[in-house]
Amino acid sequence: MKRFRPVQFRFLPGLLAACALSVLAATTAPAAPRGDLILSGGAIYTLNPAQPWASALVVARGRIAYVGGDAGALAWRGPIARRRNRVP
Repeated sequence: MKRFRPVQFRFLPGLLAACALSVLAATTAPAAPRGDLILSGGAIYTLNPAQPWASALVVARGRIAYVGGDAGALAWRGPIARRRNRVP
């Protein structure tokens, strides 16, 4: 009868390191969105049948990035964002 040699786990440290790196990469939070201009506190007609009216709008990099409520728009606030309350 043939005897088997014990298995050597030389690859195990590398495998564990790769698993740890993949877990770290998956759990890091993406950067928070930042807007350049936040208009809030008004009535904005959106032409969207699912959400015809909104109270806030965020412009980021020259494009409309968010349309919705005031609380959601504040999540876009950054260090250089200009904010205007009570949109006419």
